[in-house]
Amino acid sequence: MEAMVTIPRKPEIVWGYLTDVSKIPSWAEDVFDAEIIGKEELGVGTCVDVARRVKGKRTDATIEITAFRAPKLLAIETRLPGMLILDRAVLEESSGGTELRILTEIAHEGMLASLFAQPVGLLGSDNRPPPAQAIYQRSVEAFRKLVESSTLTPYR
Repeated sequence: MEAMVTIPRKPEIVWGYLTDVSKIPSWAEDVFDAEIIGKEELGVGTCVDVARRVKGKRTDATIEITAFRAPKLLAIETRLPGMLILDRAVLEESSGGTELRILTEIAHEGMLASLFAQPVGLLGSDNRPPPAQAIYQRSVEAFRKLVESSTLTPYR
């Protein structure tokens, strides 16, 4: 999956909001709590506890930062029962500000199960985006609005 948005702010400003764990609940859909585990300095190996409410049920997960190259790249790994989620946020400076692209891979526990979870290609795909795609796009849009509303100076 992929979600993209251009934010009319410098990459350093966007990066600051993206890596501010306390702000995650204000833009990530269904997340109501996020807290760094252990050390306060973010970097490779840092873990963050995240609590989400999905269909009225609380789900807890630990996210580990696997790549951290300010202000260009943030990669995280989330392990849930039966599922592994790999997210990569790439920031690129553009004429309109910062292009933020979120790339996500979701692997289900059984590889056979993942083949049937979302058919692809000529074997029956109806080319509809997976349900999570809409959630990611709404979260990225909410992130853009947060950054724009919280910062005074547009990109120049």
